[in-house]
Amino acid sequence: MATRVSYPFELKMKAIEMRLEGVPVREVMEQLGIRNKTQLKTWMKWYREGDVHRLGKGKRHYHEHVPQGYAR
Repeated sequence: MATRVSYPFELKMKAIEMRLEGVPVREVMEQLGIRNKTQLKTWMKWYREGDVHRLGKGKRHYHEHVPQGYAR
């Protein structure tokens, strides 16, 4: 079974900011350590629809993923 990942709000907002600046999905994923492009697309959808509260801190999953070199 795959391990679920919970990303910090700040990382989600950084990913959205990078996409809005035109950074390609693959590059955003590599730079921020995001495992799934569908997750990034979901965050973008929520942002565009004004559902930013959905990006906030929710339930903690098995572990919280913070890429190396990324400070909270």
